[in-house]
Amino acid sequence: MCAASVEEQHKHFVESASHRVICVCDMCTILLDGKGAQRYRRVSSEIRRLSGFRLTDYQWQSLRIPVSLVFFYTTDDGSAIFSVFPSPGGPVKSEVDEGAWKDLVRENPALNSMRPYIDALLVNRMKNAADYFLVPIDECYRLAGAIRRHWHGMSGGDEVDEHVAACLREWRERAVD
Repeated sequence: MCAASVEEQHKHFVESASHRVICVCDMCTILLDGKGAQRYRRVSSEIRRLSGFRLTDYQWQSLRIPVSLVFFYTTDDGSAIFSVFPSPGGPVKSEVDEGAWKDLVRENPALNSMRPYIDALLVNRMKNAADYFLVPIDECYRLAGAIRRHWHGMSGGDEVDEHVAACLREWRERAVD
């Protein structure tokens, strides 16, 4: 925010109006924390694994997601839900059908704890996996960046698969249930 350099490990805020994740130095973190709660929101570091998550094939199809790895976040009033999926060209964002999302939330009450713009539901159905996490949105964009950086060929290649697997392992280790 202030153009000061940041350490490799640094805090992030989300600017609500633009849905932008912003890198923040330690001083700006102190200045912004608790202030401007509507414009800038601090991203936490908590990861929750949703081991009892229910998502049927029908529900998945109703979300109209063309890939097997995606994250979802909500807006302030919950009227807009966005899906974001990694691609070789960078993250691709689209709006999710509100009715399909409400059905998913009804089956999975843990989604009610998602904080607008800063928490994301990550769904991994790659290679018949069934991984579901509530993750800080900056972690999701970090994964999307790694996928973009390491993508080769039509399907991404082994290197992308290795980066996704490593990220999911890290989240499992850090996660609380």
